[in-house]
Amino acid sequence: LSYVLTTIPTNNVVITLSPNAQITSNLASLTFTAGNWNVPQVVTLTAVDDHDIDTTSGVLTQTVSSSDTDY
Repeated sequence: LSYVLTTIPTNNVVITLSPNAQITSNLASLTFTAGNWNVPQVVTLTAVDDHDIDTTSGVLTQTVSSSDTDY
């Protein structure tokens, strides 16, 4: 997954990533500033190998926080 913002934030924007038990993420959070808002930040998700043959799905919850009211 690749994340960028669509506008320059007036304050830092933090995206917290919370994968469920079926996947892992290489990053726990992303921070966007006025200097890097349009630079892609790449997140790699990996399925957890639980040694079961199944068709479960991974879910990634994303929470955005900032004092910039546009975010």
